[in-house]
Amino acid sequence: MIEAGSLILGHAKGIYDAGWAFSFWGELEDELSQLRKPYMNKVIQPDVERFARQAVEEFHQYILQLARDAIGQAVQTPEFKVLRCEDDLEVRIGEYKGISKVVYSAANGILHDSAR
Repeated sequence: MIEAGSLILGHAKGIYDAGWAFSFWGELEDELSQLRKPYMNKVIQPDVERFARQAVEEFHQYILQLARDAIGQAVQTPEFKVLRCEDDLEVRIGEYKGISKVVYSAANGILHDSAR
């Protein structure tokens, strides 16, 4: 299960911080703040912040797709194939102890598109 950057396989646990992917969201807001200046306050900072908040869902979808692509490649590697996993192994992405989405389930042996 992946939750908030943690990778847990059975009793093994590793940490992965995918915060770099959301750094682009911050860069978007910074760039928009600079681009609004020539409009001489016709576009104000709260407008930029509101637009950036509206774009966060697109960034979230990007991260979900990135995880699906990475897991799709990872499960094909010889290293993954030799792992002894529980039948109910799931890889999830989301908030720690909060909402998360399954991106891989060993029970079904398939990648999930849990957005559907």
